[in-house]
Amino acid sequence: MDEEDGHLALGGGDDEQVHEGNLNLDNDDNDEGADDEADEELYVPPVDVIIYGINYGTRANLTEITLPEGTLEVPDYAFYDARSLRSCILPNSVLHLGKEAFTSCHSLQTINLPPNLYSIGEEAFGFSDLGSIDIPATVRFLGEGLFQDTSINSVVIPEGVTKIHDITFNSCGHLQTVVLPQTITEIGDMAFTNCHTLVSINIPDVEYIPNSCFRYNLALKTIHLPQSVKQIHEEGFSKCKSLTTINLDSVEYFGELAFENCVALSSIIINDEADLEPEAFKGCTLLEARSLKFKMTVASYFRKSHQQRIIERVSVLCATKMLLQMEMGIRPQRRRLNNDVNDEGGDVVYLNGRLAWKMLTEFHLWIKIVGFI
Repeated sequence: MDEEDGHLALGGGDDEQVHEGNLNLDNDDNDEGADDEADEELYVPPVDVIIYGINYGTRANLTEITLPEGTLEVPDYAFYDARSLRSCILPNSVLHLGKEAFTSCHSLQTINLPPNLYSIGEEAFGFSDLGSIDIPATVRFLGEGLFQDTSINSVVIPEGVTKIHDITFNSCGHLQTVVLPQTITEIGDMAFTNCHTLVSINIPDVEYIPNSCFRYNLALKTIHLPQSVKQIHEEGFSKCKSLTTINLDSVEYFGELAFENCVALSSIIINDEADLEPEAFKGCTLLEARSLKFKMTVASYFRKSHQQRIIERVSVLCATKMLLQMEMGIRPQRRRLNNDVNDEGGDVVYLNGRLAWKMLTEFHLWIKIVGFI
């Protein structure tokens, strides 16, 4: 490792790595008293861009750069905050783009990636003005926050990539199209949060939708959810205000606020045995008008907590009373749904009265009421 003008620069050794600027890189494994949750020291880039011992000039004034053939990687933070950089030509020999290599390059709108590239590090293009990119088929790893808060409008993830990490496309407000390969087995938290122009997406065979994965995707209308998805975690599709329908029959668990304020959602297919956290469908007013929460089997209904059953009983009573009266075309004072003596053992249910709802003990009666709802 050579030191030039107070900056650390990578030499020619095969095993050496570059760490420019004033980043705190201390890692004492023997210090058991170290605080694992301590804030990482803010990286301050050096004035000059120095890569493999070559000084490419002042970072603030750098507008274009060509790296020499034989370069194997673009080091971590190599062009961090090079705000005037418009063009970077990478040789075919490059296999890896380092962590935050082009972060905050506000003038960089496009870049040609080398055909043998294997991996791209964390936030490599984050907070840049990157609008388009072709990811080579050789790439197998994409780091966390890779395109976070960029202007990218479309991207195809190549086959062989197995994970979309946390916040990969977070706040990509211009993203309209993204193609995910079937090799994807996991998607990270907030991977597509705040992608306001994303209209549709086909989700590969993952087991769950993580926290806030598609939160605030205001234009999202169509989602293909595979049968492999068993869980939708907290705020997974929260505030997807254009979403109208989705098949959820494979989902066994809905986290809190999973579909919060999906105000256009009017039709879903849901598993009767699914476990719903409180307010999983809060604010889905069109679904509530169709009494979604009561279209369940008796078994799943009585599996709920006592408090929740009371709330739902009152709601079912009100809806049943109103709908039956509309069906009869009358407003009876004390008209019964069944006779006082029920040969099948069902309870007497009054449409109007002080104790209109005693208890549902017969499955056939429940089915009748659900049918009205």
